[in-house]
Amino acid sequence: MTQSSSSPEENIAQLRELALRLLARPFDPPPRLLAGSFPASLPFDVPMPDGYQIIGSFVRAPEEILLLLDMDQSPAEVIAFYTQQMQARGWYEPDILRRQRHHQEGGFILMNPAQYRASHITFCKGQRGPALLVSASRGQEESERTQVRLNLDTRSHGSPCMHSSEIFMGVRALIPPLEPPFGGRQWGGGGGSDSESASTSATLDVEHKTTLPLLAAHYTRQLEHAGWQRTGEGSTEPLAWSTWELRDTQNERWMGVFTLLEVPGMEQKYSLQMNIHWVGDKASYP
Repeated sequence: MTQSSSSPEENIAQLRELALRLLARPFDPPPRLLAGSFPASLPFDVPMPDGYQIIGSFVRAPEEILLLLDMDQSPAEVIAFYTQQMQARGWYEPDILRRQRHHQEGGFILMNPAQYRASHITFCKGQRGPALLVSASRGQEESERTQVRLNLDTRSHGSPCMHSSEIFMGVRALIPPLEPPFGGRQWGGGGGSDSESASTSATLDVEHKTTLPLLAAHYTRQLEHAGWQRTGEGSTEPLAWSTWELRDTQNERWMGVFTLLEVPGMEQKYSLQMNIHWVGDKASYP
């Protein structure tokens, strides 16, 4: 099979057509790619910080527009800017999306927040939208600018805000997001849940030598802040443990067990485990 040579201009046009074909959804109007510019009009006002650079935009449909920008601010600063600006305009981050943003429904956060260089957040104007999805990321080099994506979603059906008001968020949501201590990294692990129990686990690496009681106190503070009440504790090398009790929003009673085990033969490495179980109300039993 032979193919005639094409000019650079023709190659660019062909690549553009290929990209649009790949991005198009069946039976939808043709999408548009705008290099270095935004659409002439946007469905709602979008604030911009100082020093931003427009990379381009992708219009999948009038209800779905993606804006691409570079910004001088760090990912955390970008998220803080849009949080302040959108809240001032009456927008909010739904609670269920906030919990998912931190770590799905709860449990050990498998990252080091000091090293995490990507951030995202979703703002809603109502339970059916519109929605603004903000994501920001930066490479390893401090000189790099932050790449920002702003998704403007005004769909009447399928909005990311539609299910954000659900009361039930799963049993695992009763376990708060648990962050590692400063200089620590949580990885591996896993967890699961059913209607009456949930668990989460992880391996913890710490940079500096510490003690079991100090590490246990770090997680104790987070559990207490989330409303859990400590009912017992103990520490004998290489294990620290504590027991917990919680009343949920329906006044149902839950018990929890937290364990912190120093991995034998490995310095500054620990195994973390949190299990919770529904126990009802003992007062209701004979």
